[in-house]
Amino acid sequence: MCWAILAGDKHQLAEGLVVEIAFDQIIEDVPARLEGATLLDVDTAILDKKRRPDRWHAFARARLRAQALGLGHYLQAREGVSRFGW
Repeated sequence: MCWAILAGDKHQLAEGLVVEIAFDQIIEDVPARLEGATLLDVDTAILDKKRRPDRWHAFARARLRAQALGLGHYLQAREGVSRFGW
């Protein structure tokens, strides 16, 4: 099964992995360069209900209980900013 996936979409998969690694390297360096920055260990799921006006819904969960407050601040900052409307 893995071979079939890699054989069919290998260039898109490889491109995605390269971008993901580069993004992770950039983000990991942020706290050292930006005072007060904190990286959050967060799971996010975005759901498309395909209905207007509230089509997009996002669910976020801090993996570490100690980061729940940081997640709350993040979500408050994002409120009304996203192009997805969540």
